[in-house]
Amino acid sequence: MDDYVEQQQPDLFGRIVSPSMHVVFSPRKTSAMLQWYAGRMSEAIHSVHFTEAFSISQPIAEVLKANPNPIEADLVAKFRKSRSVVEPPTTEVIRRSPRIAKQNNRVRFALSIGSSIGRGKSSETCLRYLLFDSKPSQSHSAKSHDRAAMKGADYTDYYDFKSIKSNRIAFGATIQNAMSGRAQESLTGLTNWVPFIHTKYMIIDALTENPTIITGSANFSEASTTRNDENMLIIQGDTLVADIYFTEFMRLFEHYYFRDRCNDPKFNGNRSSEDDLVLNETWVYPYYDPSNQLFRERCLFGSCV
Repeated sequence: MDDYVEQQQPDLFGRIVSPSMHVVFSPRKTSAMLQWYAGRMSEAIHSVHFTEAFSISQPIAEVLKANPNPIEADLVAKFRKSRSVVEPPTTEVIRRSPRIAKQNNRVRFALSIGSSIGRGKSSETCLRYLLFDSKPSQSHSAKSHDRAAMKGADYTDYYDFKSIKSNRIAFGATIQNAMSGRAQESLTGLTNWVPFIHTKYMIIDALTENPTIITGSANFSEASTTRNDENMLIIQGDTLVADIYFTEFMRLFEHYYFRDRCNDPKFNGNRSSEDDLVLNETWVYPYYDPSNQLFRERCLFGSCV
């Protein structure tokens, strides 16, 4: 079967022509396509949006462990020294969609934090949104690391890349602790196999004119690539399809990210009330601090003024 499959759909190599569409069936003789998916993720310039229902494959985990496009230290120092509040963008830079806004705001944040664009430094910072079904336990992680070490191999998982500034992570969750004005949530009990996330897709540079969408029945795993009967569809350069997948991804991500924060005792323990409001300008600082994820998100979705 794998010989026939690879004869009909050979492995892809390097970057693909845009626009184009490719079908990849499994099982395959090798995990070369899994390596190809990881390679595309590593080449992301602006953003990655990625879902995973089960454990993360090692090729992809290694990419997530790396920090793409680190912010130069001088930009962070300048921000922290000035702490100046930037004026809100004018109507001139407000656009109908994040994609259109990005077209005219690639390097505008130089105006607010003094980036040395003229010396060749890039204003772009890649932000990776990672949506997983469940958080692995630390004991399971330790056992996996020990098994790999006994074989003389490396092992990478969530606990190795969770602190990378470029990774914004959410897990499937319900609100466990009742909050003011919100009822405690529970699942329907329909299934215990994958209770939250079973979608499989990766979007590379979603808001550019040349996005990559990888989706199908296969997980991004060794088993789905070399043993299971699966399919993958790779769509290059179709902005309409990218917008649809991007919108659905962010709907799910924000839904679960909020619940993760609600259930995090570190987050709730620092607040006297869920309804507290910051009544001065300090709430805006994280969005203009180059070391903060919210700065990257602001640049990704809209203006970097």
